[in-house]
Amino acid sequence: MIDRRLRKMQTLLEKIFYSFLKAKSGKESEKISLSTPTDIKSVANFLSVGEVEITIDEPFPLLIFETQILGLWAVCLSNQLQWLEVGQLPSVLLKTQRSLPPIPKFSLKELAPFSGGLMNSPYLLVEINRLATDYEIEKKPQVIQLSLLPLSLKDKEFLESTLGLGKTLIRIKGYGDCLIKNSQYKNIWWIEHFNSAGKSLLQAIEIDEVPAIVKAAREDLDGSILRIQKLQQELSI
Repeated sequence: MIDRRLRKMQTLLEKIFYSFLKAKSGKESEKISLSTPTDIKSVANFLSVGEVEITIDEPFPLLIFETQILGLWAVCLSNQLQWLEVGQLPSVLLKTQRSLPPIPKFSLKELAPFSGGLMNSPYLLVEINRLATDYEIEKKPQVIQLSLLPLSLKDKEFLESTLGLGKTLIRIKGYGDCLIKNSQYKNIWWIEHFNSAGKSLLQAIEIDEVPAIVKAAREDLDGSILRIQKLQQELSI
């Protein structure tokens, strides 16, 4: 029984290793199915949770977390591990984001009827619209630091009600937390950084397919390949 489990683990690590090589070459993330309870039990030892946790509530509730092996993602449905995925980002996250509608066109004239008591949010919405439209062509991420702008409480409420919230929530844990929520429009994200005491330090809007802070870097993939090789060596002893 032990030999059988060992072989399963070795086979699984081999799949993960070759998936990392594909990811390093620039291919999109690759799923590694876990078809049996034995498969799931086999990977539990090295699937400790990393710093990135993603919740997607549509079309069905999914929990995705990056493991301690950076670039190796675990996808769970109803608290049950379903599959592993190797890449800078999990494919289900990208698919969800790409399915969102683009932000509609806003002009100051169109926003004028709503501008009572507002300071800068109408101008900011027009700028967000421009940046999101440019991103579709240039793929150049942009960050608007809301904390540094003169915005009234009504401005913030108007931005929140106009851009709305989507179904994706990303939490990045570290010395302090970073909370990332998608808007109801493609490529527009709400970002908030907190210190270790939970106090908000910075609020921003980022224009990007997925904020860069969520992605596993190319150099992270290199390090993970070495970790997988080390695990393979340990199992072969």
